[in-house]
Amino acid sequence: MVINSPVYNLLGNSNLCGTGYTSLVKDKILYLGSNQGLYTTDYPIKNTSSLPDVKLVPQIQGQIWNLSLIDNVVFVATNNGAYVIDASTSLSNRNIVTQIEGLTGTWKLIALRKRPNYILGCSYQGFFILKKDKKQWKLRNFIQGFSENGGMFEEDRNGDIWFSHWIKGVFKLSLNENLDKFSKVEAIEGFYTKQNNTLSVINNDIIFSGDGGFFRYDSTQGKVLHSEKEEKIFDLHPFSVNLYESPQKDIWAASKNLLSVAFRQTDNSYKSNPFAFSSLKSRLVNGFEQFNFVDDKHVIVNTEDGFAWLNIADTAQLFLDSVHVSIRKVYLTGEHNSIINGYQSTQNTIPKLKHQGNSICFEFVASDFIDNEAVNYSFMLKNYDADWSSFSNKNSKEYTKLPQGTYTFKVRAQTGSGKISEESSYTFTILPAWYQTTVAFVVYLILLLLLILFIIYDIKKRSKKTIQKIEEQKDLEIQEVEQKKETEIEKLKKQQLEHDLRHKSRELAHSTMNLIRKNEMLLEVSQDLNKTIDNLKTQKEPKDILKYLLKMRDNIKQNIEQDNNWKKFEENFDVVYENYLKRLKENYPSLTTADRKLCAYLKMGLSSKDIAPLLNISFRSVEMGRYQLRKKLNLSHDDNLTIFLQDF
Repeated sequence: MVINSPVYNLLGNSNLCGTGYTSLVKDKILYLGSNQGLYTTDYPIKNTSSLPDVKLVPQIQGQIWNLSLIDNVVFVATNNGAYVIDASTSLSNRNIVTQIEGLTGTWKLIALRKRPNYILGCSYQGFFILKKDKKQWKLRNFIQGFSENGGMFEEDRNGDIWFSHWIKGVFKLSLNENLDKFSKVEAIEGFYTKQNNTLSVINNDIIFSGDGGFFRYDSTQGKVLHSEKEEKIFDLHPFSVNLYESPQKDIWAASKNLLSVAFRQTDNSYKSNPFAFSSLKSRLVNGFEQFNFVDDKHVIVNTEDGFAWLNIADTAQLFLDSVHVSIRKVYLTGEHNSIINGYQSTQNTIPKLKHQGNSICFEFVASDFIDNEAVNYSFMLKNYDADWSSFSNKNSKEYTKLPQGTYTFKVRAQTGSGKISEESSYTFTILPAWYQTTVAFVVYLILLLLLILFIIYDIKKRSKKTIQKIEEQKDLEIQEVEQKKETEIEKLKKQQLEHDLRHKSRELAHSTMNLIRKNEMLLEVSQDLNKTIDNLKTQKEPKDILKYLLKMRDNIKQNIEQDNNWKKFEENFDVVYENYLKRLKENYPSLTTADRKLCAYLKMGLSSKDIAPLLNISFRSVEMGRYQLRKKLNLSHDDNLTIFLQDF
């Protein structure tokens, strides 16, 4: 395997070791811990075309969390417990691997600075102490007073233990002299949030990172403060960042969104480059990054697909201040990709592309740069994009379904130092589609005119039908109105005829009653005269004749004073006037026969002068009768008696 490249996959693309977590070099042996077990290979790695010969340590399989070198002994923290490898003997000897009894899954182990022969570790059960006894490391005791566990803990200058829980926050733990209990447990406040706060050892100081930037603990104030030194180097990041310090005092920063290295300069300042190894950013095992600084020129980094080898020998090349960007390839996309332009320094012609080829892709590269991932690109399509895109390591751009027109694609590059290159460009034209040509527009115009003519014809036709329909409707309405008018006239004529007939009937009945009354009275007078004549013929005594004459006079008088036919008159009157006297009697039971006679004559429209001889009373008596009748009918002074009786 040729390893002159700045970044390459240590185990190749066909890695069978799984996801890398930790690595360590000891006595020409490279230990590689993955999620499948512990592997070893010879070190230094040979600079050949073949991959390293990697072998699995059969005693240690499964998840490996951490490898550490303490007291010249390799300690392996795994999901199944902790192991010790005596690297002074050959790996072929199976007895070199020893599991420490009494421990379950183990996160990490560190040597205590002020307590030789003692190791602090943390397992799934909590913190514990290992003690060296006759060259063998054994579990001494678990530490009481704190129940949380995890792999992010460090010891500071004063011997205090700092522990970060990914949810519950940061804690400061103080061990007692017997190392069997945390005498003091302090939850540290002052972070923006308790979640995802990390801690690292930089220049023997504990540095924290979380939402809001980097922090240090100020023991004099008893609280955390922003660490301006780290924030100045890496800027302020609104997310957690893990820091790692190399033996050369360079500082590496890693997170899900960042992989940056700050190289220490001769004046103790730092020069950072967030692009040099950015190709690894997406491959890191987030939250479990580990940087193995095997020497001052090389670093081994664990990745999701194994382990990466980083060559940092020529750091000056990582900070090139100038770079040239070229458009390497231009091709049409769609059902079949078609290259229309390969690499060329200058463009000689402007291609005219059919409308079907309105989806186009550009590939560009900074060919003279050590690592293309260390360069960021910005691009724009003139006459389409409003502005330049933001810088990113994306080295291709595709545009789909471009409208007709002439476009110029521009691209520029930016180095890790922030230097921006000159632009490279490519101009092309998208021809209009067949339906956008001049011929097509002439056809559209003709069709439009035909459509307008058809619409005008249709409107006229519809208008004619509408007018005809309106006229028919109007004629129908006129016929209905005339028919209703004729019906009303017939109805009015009928009503008038009925009214006239009723009036004539009343007049006829009135005349008939008077005639009957007169005939009856004349008949009686005629009978009395006949008797008188008979008496004269028989030459009766004058007394008898006088008697008949007196009787005749009395009958005439009686017929005048008393109307024996009133009942018959009343019946006939009610026939003509619709039970007038009957209704009058029902509504006003206090009326006498004379009152009802007066009412009947007034209903017939007779005056007081006409009524007096009919009732055989004087005119004044009639007026008096009218006055008494008003009182019985409960009429006020303003009410007209005649009108009241005629309307009753």
